[in-house]
Amino acid sequence: MCYGLATAAGHSFAKYELGKMDLYGIGIEQNQELGTEYCLDAYWDFRASVEKSYGFDVGSSVYVEALSEEIREQLRRPYDVSILKSVKKIGMMI
Repeated sequence: MCYGLATAAGHSFAKYELGKMDLYGIGIEQNQELGTEYCLDAYWDFRASVEKSYGFDVGSSVYVEALSEEIREQLRRPYDVSILKSVKKIGMMI
């Protein structure tokens, strides 16, 4: 319920967590369509926040190695990395 309320309020981490719950049926009935939607929303929110904060479009780079060391260091935070991994798992390559 808390993730649902936070998601409705626009919190991207809550969207990501709720998406994982739906995708894998963690504590709720599995719903891959809704889970994918939440994870993609979280990804686009994350991507926009990186671009706004650092002036870098995450989706413009195919390889993490192409990122500057400064950007890579900033992306090593657990939330950022876990969103990128989940996006890759559901088939959207960046």
